[in-house]
Amino acid sequence: MTLESNETVDAVPEQYGFKLICSSKANNLIPVHKYKSVNSGITVVLGEVEGPVVNGYFALATEAHDDDGLPHTLEHLIFLGSEDYPYKGVLDLLANRCMASGTNAWTDTDHTCYTMTTAGSEGFLSLMPIYLDHILYPLLTDAGFTTEVHHITSEGKDGGVVYCEMQGRENTGESRVNLELQRDMYPGLCGYKSETGGIMGNLRDSTTNEKIRAYHKTYYRPENLCLIITGQVGAEEVFKTLKPFEEKIMSKGGRDEFVRPWQSPVPSLTSSVDKEVPYSCDEEDNGMVYIGWRGPSAVTELYKLTACAVLLKYLTDTPVSPLPKEFVDIPDPYCSQVRGILRAPKIPRYDGPTRPKNYTVNFLTVLNMPTKLHQNRTRRSRVRAVKQTIDI
Repeated sequence: MTLESNETVDAVPEQYGFKLICSSKANNLIPVHKYKSVNSGITVVLGEVEGPVVNGYFALATEAHDDDGLPHTLEHLIFLGSEDYPYKGVLDLLANRCMASGTNAWTDTDHTCYTMTTAGSEGFLSLMPIYLDHILYPLLTDAGFTTEVHHITSEGKDGGVVYCEMQGRENTGESRVNLELQRDMYPGLCGYKSETGGIMGNLRDSTTNEKIRAYHKTYYRPENLCLIITGQVGAEEVFKTLKPFEEKIMSKGGRDEFVRPWQSPVPSLTSSVDKEVPYSCDEEDNGMVYIGWRGPSAVTELYKLTACAVLLKYLTDTPVSPLPKEFVDIPDPYCSQVRGILRAPKIPRYDGPTRPKNYTVNFLTVLNMPTKLHQNRTRRSRVRAVKQTIDI
């Protein structure tokens, strides 16, 4: 996305307590304005996208240093009721009446985001404070934890929405290999090596509702909340809608000092790692290969980052790209697919006050590769692919 300065921005009434931080144009077309509340610290980003649909993305930076799945379990429990609306399912019921297509959320390694989409701004503005009440002031009851996260059924089996979700993917080849790659790529104490969805063993024995409540208190704060709104909705209307909710926040009294997540330096990767990861599958003849390496900073080295993205696209994008051509499009294929992925951290991490260190990870995935290949033939193919890469 290309951002260009735009100084012609309507002034926002100061009585709502929001300050304009910056204003830009996305792709020199869509005006984007960023505001911050001087009272609660909530950040609001408005994108003036044409059309009747209004989208809301309510994001919080979240970090975990274990496999208890606290970000993921908390995301599920948010929808089970809030202080002002203490009923499960009331959020989706009200969303339907506000001409919304329901509510949803996702948990990523470095953030959690809650979403909603409405037809028109009126329904959006009606639903937004209810949604925010669920996010910042959820019930987090023990009964909700037992039902949603983990419990033992009457048949003596493990149950729970979160547990069953992780059960369905934890031991897949893709999940196991990707997690091992992340653990080796980020040694030491680093949030990017954790399974934020939760490991089944941790969900059974380690994850507790008390931990989830403490996690919510640490990260689900107004200072850490960013409301990204796109569509035809006025800034003044948004701030007028948020005013009663901000008054509720201020009525709660003072909060502990906020420590922004993802500020610890990333430990260095001192040596290369070769590892075999066993996983359950229908056959033992084929497997997958993940090849990863540290990339440039996503904050200070954008040109190198773009160069890595272009290089990965060149290597893997089409059937005539060097790697598919040498590994797939041959009479006796080595694999069924080769993909290139660039994974960039979304939350800034800083080594000191002025030196961002958002190290990216570039990796290639080779799917359905026979576990036993003639090493000389494979080596020759790699050499030819590397030579074609150098020629560009």
